[in-house]
Amino acid sequence: MDSGRAMTLLVQARGVTDLADLRTRVARWEALGLDGVVVTDHLFSPGRDRESTPRPPDTFVLLAAIAALSTRLSVGSLVANIGIVHPALVLRHAAQLAALIGGDRVVAGLGAGWNPEEFEALGDTMPNYGERMTRLESAVRFAREQFDAGIASSADGGFVADRVPLSPEVGVPPRLLVGGGSERLLRLGGRYADRIDLNAPSSAGRISASDPAGDDGRRRLRTTDTDLLASIDVVRSAARDAGRPMPELSVFVDTVIVTDDTDVAAHEEALCRTRSIEPRSLAECPFVLIGSADTIARSLESRIARLGLTRVILPDGPHLEALVAARGRAATTMNRRSEE
Repeated sequence: MDSGRAMTLLVQARGVTDLADLRTRVARWEALGLDGVVVTDHLFSPGRDRESTPRPPDTFVLLAAIAALSTRLSVGSLVANIGIVHPALVLRHAAQLAALIGGDRVVAGLGAGWNPEEFEALGDTMPNYGERMTRLESAVRFAREQFDAGIASSADGGFVADRVPLSPEVGVPPRLLVGGGSERLLRLGGRYADRIDLNAPSSAGRISASDPAGDDGRRRLRTTDTDLLASIDVVRSAARDAGRPMPELSVFVDTVIVTDDTDVAAHEEALCRTRSIEPRSLAECPFVLIGSADTIARSLESRIARLGLTRVILPDGPHLEALVAARGRAATTMNRRSEE
């Protein structure tokens, strides 16, 4: 991959209060030159008092509002929980967005669900991992068929769909995305998805029903770029066996701390202790960026080249301005060197 490729940056939208706030954010994201926006899909945060926990937005309503306020930002779910809703209804939301703004700007991200509290709050019990993955695989296969043929059926995986057309009809369907790190998920993505958001592999630790968010955070800190290279090999093999193109790859960086480079070790130790793991260097962790803006920009460029990423997803915050400025400085330096 060309190491001089410019970073494609997306932002995770969260904490939006009202339309005026969203309008301001969209204008800022566009002015910074960001490429797209993703929204997660949760009813509430696990393990917290539901009376006081932050109230997450409705995924597709917020994405539609962002799409209406922007003429170029891509929008996508990261990822919609098809464990608690019929997949055809989720895909209809994505299709409607594609009909309005074009499928090349819409990402239909599908996930199996991982928070048992959300299932229980709706009067259900979260199925085990194998059952959830079977349902997700059926949903992703159904989505691939709908997007490619315009109509699809499913009689397995825990839901039924009898010749359901993709509605509304679209000229260019949304891009299909899955996110995760288990080998089963990676092979699923390689066989059917257009994009995969890479998460920690299973070897980094298990996800328990008692503390899924905490376990995921600890797994992410234990993951290295080398681990993701092994994950990517699994995806490549599955795509090749299925006769499909290699999916595009992204990584969600959940923690960005812009600080003096001399303070990196202290921040790494604090983050590790917050997530209840032994302190370690996080320089090779693909989900964390700590250092000066220039150092972070160089790390991102290097990671994009090494892993073959097409996108990096960042949380919203003041660090965006610093990273975009650093990206501009890096591009100017690279252009100057090419002219010499």
